[in-house]
Amino acid sequence: MFFARPGFQDRLIIPALVLVPLLLPWAIAQEVRSELDEKDKEQCLYRDLDGDGDPDLIERWWSGKRIRWIDENDDATASDRMPDMLGDCLQVDGGGDGHYDGPSDITVKWSDCDGDGIPDIELYNENPSAAQKGPFSGSSHFFVSLDPDGGGRFSGFDWQKLKVGFTDFQGNVNWTPNYHGNALFLKEHMPAWAIREPERSWENPFLFWDPDGDGCSEISMRVTDTRRFTDDAQSTVSFDGVADEVWVSWDVDNDAARDQEKDYDLTLYLGGGEGLDYKKHAQEFKGVEVPAWGERFFVRPEWRKNRTFQYLPHDSAFESVAPVKWEKAYLTFDEDDDCHRWERVELYYPGEAYLPAGEGKRHVTWHPQADSLGDRGEWDEDFSGGGKIYLAPWDGRWHLLGAESGVWLDDPGRRYWGAAHPNRLSSRERAPAVGHVVLYKDADGNGFFDLIQHDFDGDRTIDLELDLKGLGVDDRCRVIDPLEVGWEGLGKEFIAMNQESWKKAAELGRMAFRAGWLDADEMRLMNATGIHEKYENAQRIRLGVIKSLMKDLPKEEWKELQKAYLRNDLAGWMEGWAKRR
Repeated sequence: MFFARPGFQDRLIIPALVLVPLLLPWAIAQEVRSELDEKDKEQCLYRDLDGDGDPDLIERWWSGKRIRWIDENDDATASDRMPDMLGDCLQVDGGGDGHYDGPSDITVKWSDCDGDGIPDIELYNENPSAAQKGPFSGSSHFFVSLDPDGGGRFSGFDWQKLKVGFTDFQGNVNWTPNYHGNALFLKEHMPAWAIREPERSWENPFLFWDPDGDGCSEISMRVTDTRRFTDDAQSTVSFDGVADEVWVSWDVDNDAARDQEKDYDLTLYLGGGEGLDYKKHAQEFKGVEVPAWGERFFVRPEWRKNRTFQYLPHDSAFESVAPVKWEKAYLTFDEDDDCHRWERVELYYPGEAYLPAGEGKRHVTWHPQADSLGDRGEWDEDFSGGGKIYLAPWDGRWHLLGAESGVWLDDPGRRYWGAAHPNRLSSRERAPAVGHVVLYKDADGNGFFDLIQHDFDGDRTIDLELDLKGLGVDDRCRVIDPLEVGWEGLGKEFIAMNQESWKKAAELGRMAFRAGWLDADEMRLMNATGIHEKYENAQRIRLGVIKSLMKDLPKEEWKELQKAYLRNDLAGWMEGWAKRR
């Protein structure tokens, strides 16, 4: 039965199977040609496929493009201009060639699996353009989004552009896709039909937690299954169901809020080794698959028949990751607190600490999403520390147990960031060179750093070397497992260590000021407010004092001075020194 909705200049869609010139080798004959009139942008076409008097297809123009709705749950009425987003499927002629499910075209499917009137899952498929040699690229995506919070927020589909911008944001850092609160998605940079195992993906999954219920995410976990192309043309991809890499990030000072919706501080990376087999974690979603009568409206309908996805769920993610025997662990901390990326603090990788890195060398900030200056990276290449961390009294910071080396590229004014996908809170300027560089080494291989070298001006000359073993200072510290203590435990630890560190730094600052060993610029550090600023300034005060003391005092005083610094007792040393004068 065919009919037209009153009030529109409509034409009826005539059912037909047509050959579609999709300009790609996988093009086959399907019912994907549009019947919309290019000259009539007010046109809305309806089609009744089952003769029950209501539309099963609605085709119309929207934002200058052809779109077609497939009413897969069969609840549309003749008065609808748009079917619902509870069980229907949207097709967008993104390529503008008058056909659906071809080059640059988009398919979006929603499903209300539990019948509460709120969609629970969204499938977003974006085909590659006709100009691409193969389906793999940044312009094609398969994105499966879930919203455990039950608000129906998913990919942030842009109804003006009729596509998803995965790094688009509103305000300062309010990212448009659902990277907020409690959320989960699966993602691959291939169309769904090019994935051999449609129940798996590359980012499989990306998880977010909101333990305090404020609508912002305090924890994220990115789990990836390395893609394996099945041919030289990269036309299809396969996943073996074993995750090879995991990134876990925490907002340890819990300062994410409106206009600053993302502010992760610490990222722990685990990779290689035996990996994590996630195949046993399968979830079935009712109503996701296309009904048999709708298959003919897709060029490659196979992916639309899948209703099960395999991925780590929220409730068992940490307990699944923790016992795995990984090959290596990396830690990155956002020391200057200027990263507001939606997914994590991007890693600093092992490499050259100085800019420019030089021919044939890779800088620690080589990743395009990394802060060009201001973060600290540490690397345990043999997983000897098991992904655990420890608190060092010599700088009041967490360090990675088992790390052989590390680098902190200080950015005291938070001047630089310059990473990919900048937001309105972080600088777009990329550092041309380094300034204060701190190098960490575990010389004796016991899992704790024992050699700390400061190059205060970035001239590749060490200005302050702190050799714990040589000074007779025990390098062993209290160890904690971040995966075990969790976000709440890390937050309590972070606050406690900052309270103690700031108390001592403030006392030291007052004493140093009286003795003339703290200049006017350094006195500004005493006005710190907030957890992270006190965390940062406490270290700067201690460094400012020891730099002044080593400049003014004879070398025979340096050993005891450095020992006091490493034990975070400079104030006690100064008091004793004053009495000895």
